[in-house]
Amino acid sequence: METLSVCMIVQNREALLPITLESLGGIYDELIVVDGGSTDRTCEICLDYGATLIHSQWNHHYAQQRNVYLRAATTDWIFAIDSDEFIDKKTLYFLHLLKLRGEKFRPALFFLPRRWLSPQSLSHYITSPPHYPDGQARIFRPEGLSYKGRVHAIPYGAPREQRLIQELGLYHLDLFISSEEQRRAKVASYSRDHSRDGAPEFYLPQVSSLQLSPWNWTDILPAVQARLRSIDPQLPLSDADAIDVLTPQQVPLLIDRRTFILFPAWQPLDEASFYELVTAIGWLASRSEQQPTTLLVYGGIHTRLITTILTNAATELAINQGLQIPKHLHILIIQQLDAAMKSQILEAAPIHVVLTNEQQPTIAEFGAAALPTQRLDRALPTTPPI
Repeated sequence: METLSVCMIVQNREALLPITLESLGGIYDELIVVDGGSTDRTCEICLDYGATLIHSQWNHHYAQQRNVYLRAATTDWIFAIDSDEFIDKKTLYFLHLLKLRGEKFRPALFFLPRRWLSPQSLSHYITSPPHYPDGQARIFRPEGLSYKGRVHAIPYGAPREQRLIQELGLYHLDLFISSEEQRRAKVASYSRDHSRDGAPEFYLPQVSSLQLSPWNWTDILPAVQARLRSIDPQLPLSDADAIDVLTPQQVPLLIDRRTFILFPAWQPLDEASFYELVTAIGWLASRSEQQPTTLLVYGGIHTRLITTILTNAATELAINQGLQIPKHLHILIIQQLDAAMKSQILEAAPIHVVLTNEQQPTIAEFGAAALPTQRLDRALPTTPPI
């Protein structure tokens, strides 16, 4: 299993950082943030998400600032994201596959299509030049690479195989959150040394002539949907997500004999364990009876990471088997497992406990004899669907 760093440079981004960081779902092994001298809550927010925070005074040179995180990263792969961007579930799924199977991937550098969201509404992105999704080199092995360029910093290094993955989604908020005055100031700053660096065609487009396309609002995590709606209340509401966090007060209402309990080994979650999780969810989702079914996932405090892994399992089912999580299956995460909750679960007499690891200590918390168990065979695809 390989490791992943998410790397960022930031300065005074307290309003947008939670959107970016929530979209990552805790998928990273390390989060490296280079701060240029923030005076708001930017640094505090980064630490809340487990970041390694590096202070490097901003000197108006993007490549130098980005090379700070390159030198600090200790992982096999780097995903670079800006503080005015966020990613969708398919991109999260790809990052998950990268960790599970990265050693089998031939390209050492992946480009993502960046979608510039409309200045009028976040529910559309621009599909006219030059904004029609522009490819960005964001996922790569760091060996031998360094950034060059005062403004538009690009990773350079030895020649290597590269690939653009059109299906992924990197969404850019700049045109929506910045006023025209702010964008004109940015163009002037970027143009200080070279006029082409200003890129006015990107930052000062003719709004009346922009071609727009809608994007699927359900492709992002619910926490990101909620935060985006706080800056654009006109965004459409999506259907309730199938994955939720269970509070102790909900337990008596939701647990019955159509409840299944999953005890996955989240750390480490290797390739075999991930696809066994996919098998378990797929089996529950494809059951012929359409009675409401609850899948309780015991995950402790790692809610963001668990939500990501469950989302990635659902994405795997959709991509490889065309199977959507049906309305009758609701996946709930148990954060706290106290004595009262154990008692309520046992009293409901759930049908099965699905185990993904023979050595799971959490089953002992219920008593191995108290609940029946079922172990599912693994179903491992031969190649990742990318």
